[in-house]
This record gives sequence, C-alpha cells and structure tokens, in this order.
Amino acid sequence: LHIFTNLVSQTMIGYTCELHWGMWRMFSFYFATAFGATLLSCVGSPTSVSVGASGALLGIIGAYMAWILLNWNNRDLLPQPCPRMCTMLTWLFIILMIGISMEGIDNFAHLGGWITGMLIGFAFNPSSLAISWIEKRKETLKVTFTILSFLFFTILIFCCFFIVSCGVQCECWR
Repeated sequence: LHIFTNLVSQTMIGYTCELHWGMWRMFSFYFATAFGATLLSCVGSPTSVSVGASGALLGIIGAYMAWILLNWNNRDLLPQPCPRMCTMLTWLFIILMIGISMEGIDNFAHLGGWITGMLIGFAFNPSSLAISWIEKRKETLKVTFTILSFLFFTILIFCCFFIVSCGVQCECWR
C-alpha cells in the first residue's frame, strides 16, 4: 500500500510540478528534499535504516504548497488555487495517516522532506501575485526562508556528525 501510494503520488504530483517548474527546478527540489528527509531521519531515528522516496515526495508536496501560496492570485498560472491546496493537504493527510498506521515507515523522513520542501519552496520558487499578506513581504520572506533553509541543513548536518561521533550507545539516546 505504501509503495503504491508513493508511486501514484509521485506520478501525479511530480508531473504537475515539473510542468510548472521545469525539469531542473524539479530535479533540484527533489534531491534537496530527499537530502533533508534523510538528515532528519538520521537524527530522529539513528538506530534504524530506511530507504524510499517518501521523504522526497513529501518535500515536493511542501514545495508545491509554497508555490501555490506564492502564486495564489495569478489566475493565468493557477486558475483554481483553493482546490489544488486542498488536494495537497489531502495527499499530505493520506500519506501521514499511512505512516502512522503502518510499522516500518520512517515518519521522520516524511517530516524532514515536508519541512525542507516548505523552506526551499518559499525561498526559491518564483512568485507572482501571492496572497496579499505574502505579496507585501515577498522579498523579506524569500530572504528569511533562504536563511532558514541554510540553518536547517547546517543544524541537521551537525547533529548527524554528532550522532556518528557519539554513537547510538551514547547516554544521550537513553
């Protein structure tokens, strides 16, 4: 069920995002969110090993949600923003419920991918006619989210090195 949900979600959401962003932005976002998902997974559950594309998928959902908000009032680019956002929230809910209800699913990777996607989505997605409260602060938000993205990756990388040097036998994990 989990693999099937990932396959359908990646096909539907990935295709839509690639149409709007282009191949290189989609490629960059996909691998950046996969990296963020992996880092949070390493920090959140250092004793487990996980594989899969769920973190990157949740990252693309997060980046797409940011893109929708950044282009909310541009009806040429985004004719129906509310149904699209509701669809993304529904996919997010379904994937998170599957993650909670089944054993062996790395929810830290899901969370890490979604957080990374939201951060880099607000930082690096193009914006035209955003929601009014974003439009007024667009440049400030882009700079803020760029800094937050950098801090997020830096802190997670530092924590991963700490975990590797300390080891899972360290007292801090008990």
